Amino acid sequence: MGDILRDLLKDEKEIVLLRDKACGGNQHIPLFCTSEKSRETEYCNVDMMILKNDKIKVIVEIEESNVKPTQICGKLLTSALSRFFITNHTRTSR
Repeated sequence: MGDILRDLLKDEKEIVLLRDKACGGNQHIPLFCTSEKSRETEYCNVDMMILKNDKIKVIVEIEESNVKPTQICGKLLTSALSRFFITNHTRTSR
Protein backbone atom coordinates (compact mmCIF):
# COMPACT_ATOMS: atom_id res chain seq x y z
CA MET A 1 0.00 0.00 0.00
CA GLY A 2 2.85 2.37 0.81
CA ASP A 3 4.49 1.86 -2.58
CA ILE A 4 1.18 2.37 -4.38
CA LEU A 5 0.55 5.70 -2.63
CA ARG A 6 4.17 6.76 -3.18
CA ASP A 7 3.84 6.13 -6.92
CA LEU A 8 0.47 7.90 -7.14
CA LEU A 9 1.72 11.01 -5.32
CA LYS A 10 5.27 11.25 -6.69
CA ASP A 11 4.55 14.20 -9.00
CA GLU A 12 2.60 16.24 -6.46
CA LYS A 13 4.90 19.06 -5.35
CA GLU A 14 3.11 20.26 -2.21
CA ILE A 15 2.20 16.77 -0.98
CA VAL A 16 4.44 14.74 1.33
CA LEU A 17 3.80 11.05 2.03
CA LEU A 18 5.21 9.72 5.30
CA ARG A 19 5.43 5.93 5.73
CA ASP A 20 6.43 3.87 8.73
CA LYS A 21 8.70 0.85 8.40
CA ALA A 22 5.79 -1.58 7.85
CA CYS A 23 4.69 0.48 4.82
CA GLY A 24 8.12 0.82 3.21
CA GLY A 25 9.29 3.94 5.03
CA ASN A 26 12.03 4.48 7.55
CA GLN A 27 10.44 6.35 10.44
CA HIS A 28 7.87 6.39 13.20
CA ILE A 29 4.92 8.74 12.66
CA PRO A 30 3.89 9.93 16.13
CA LEU A 31 0.79 12.04 16.75
CA PHE A 32 0.42 14.29 19.78
CA CYS A 33 -2.45 15.98 21.59
CA THR A 34 -0.48 19.22 22.14
CA SER A 35 2.40 20.98 20.45
CA GLU A 36 4.68 19.68 23.22
CA LYS A 37 6.60 16.55 22.28
CA SER A 38 6.65 14.16 25.24
CA ARG A 39 5.65 10.63 26.19
CA GLU A 40 2.64 12.05 28.04
CA THR A 41 1.34 13.93 24.97
CA GLU A 42 2.01 11.22 22.36
CA TYR A 43 -1.28 9.49 21.60
CA CYS A 44 -0.33 7.07 18.84
CA ASN A 45 1.85 6.21 15.87
CA VAL A 46 0.17 5.79 12.50
CA ASP A 47 1.18 3.71 9.48
CA MET A 48 1.09 6.49 6.86
CA MET A 49 0.24 10.15 6.70
CA ILE A 50 -0.23 12.60 3.84
CA LEU A 51 0.74 16.24 4.40
CA LYS A 52 -0.27 19.03 2.06
CA ASN A 53 1.18 22.49 2.53
CA ASP A 54 2.55 21.33 5.91
CA LYS A 55 -0.91 20.32 7.17
CA ILE A 56 -2.11 16.80 8.01
CA LYS A 57 -4.66 15.82 5.36
CA VAL A 58 -4.87 12.01 5.52
CA ILE A 59 -4.00 9.47 8.19
CA VAL A 60 -3.75 5.81 7.15
CA GLU A 61 -3.88 3.02 9.69
CA ILE A 62 -3.74 -0.57 8.44
CA GLU A 63 -4.87 -3.29 10.81
CA GLU A 64 -4.31 -6.84 9.58
CA SER A 65 -4.38 -8.98 12.69
CA ASN A 66 -6.67 -7.58 15.40
CA VAL A 67 -9.81 -6.32 13.68
CA LYS A 68 -12.09 -6.33 16.70
CA PRO A 69 -14.24 -3.20 17.14
CA THR A 70 -12.34 -2.14 20.27
CA GLN A 71 -9.01 -2.22 18.43
CA ILE A 72 -10.33 -0.36 15.38
CA CYS A 73 -12.26 2.23 17.42
CA GLY A 74 -9.27 2.79 19.70
CA LYS A 75 -7.00 3.55 16.78
CA LEU A 76 -9.61 5.77 15.16
CA LEU A 77 -10.25 7.74 18.36
CA THR A 78 -6.59 8.30 19.28
CA SER A 79 -5.83 9.49 15.75
CA ALA A 80 -8.91 11.76 15.73
CA LEU A 81 -8.01 13.30 19.10
CA SER A 82 -4.43 14.00 18.04
CA ARG A 83 -3.69 17.47 16.75
CA PHE A 84 0.05 17.51 15.99
CA PHE A 85 2.73 15.51 14.19
CA ILE A 86 6.15 16.29 15.65
CA THR A 87 9.58 14.98 14.73
CA ASN A 88 12.95 16.38 15.70
CA HIS A 89 12.76 18.79 12.76
CA THR A 90 9.04 19.15 12.01
CA ARG A 91 6.00 20.40 13.90
CA THR A 92 2.81 20.06 11.87
CA SER A 93 -0.81 20.52 12.93
CA ARG A 94 -4.17 19.67 11.46
